Amino acid sequence: MAARTARPSLYISVDIEADGPIPGPYSMISFGAAVAGRQDGASYTAADPQERTFYRELRPISDAYVPEALAVSGLDRDRLVREGADPAAAMDAFRTWVREVSAEAGAQPVMCGYPAPFDWTFLLLVPDAVRRGQPLRPLRLPGHEDPLRDEGAGAAARRGQGPDAP
Repeated sequence: MAARTARPSLYISVDIEADGPIPGPYSMISFGAAVAGRQDGASYTAADPQERTFYRELRPISDAYVPEALAVSGLDRDRLVREGADPAAAMDAFRTWVREVSAEAGAQPVMCGYPAPFDWTFLLLVPDAVRRGQPLRPLRLPGHEDPLRDEGAGAAARRGQGPDAP
C-alpha cells in the first residue's frame, strides 16, 4: 500500500472582538482573519499578513453587553446596531473567503489565534436565527466537513512551537 501524504496546511490567523464573555447573551461585534502562512511537510512559508485578509463589523445579536468588554474593541455599539453587517451574511462571506484562499493555496485551512478557545466559541455559535434558528457551524472541527479546523496555542506547543513550547 502506498504511503499517504499529508495535505499542506494554510494557517489563517483569526481574531474576534466581543461585547461580553460568552456567545448568545453577548455578541461577537467584529472579526478578522489573515493568511499567515503555508506548511507543506517540513517546509513553512510565511505569508504577508496584509495580503489576504477578511474583516467584518457585526450588528449585535442582543441588547446585553459588558461596558468594559466593549471598550476593549474601541467600537461604537450604537453605530454597529445601525450599520453592522448581518452576522449570518458575514459568516457566509467568511466561509467563501476561507474556501477561496485555501483552494488558491492547495491546502487545508487551519485556524490559529490567541486565545483560540474564546474566539472559536464565538465563531461557532454566532446565531443564525433568521434562517435556521440554530447556531452556525462555519469552521472545521476535526472529523467534520466544514472548512477550517482549530489550531490553538496548545497544539502548537505540542509540536514544539509557540509561546508554551519547551
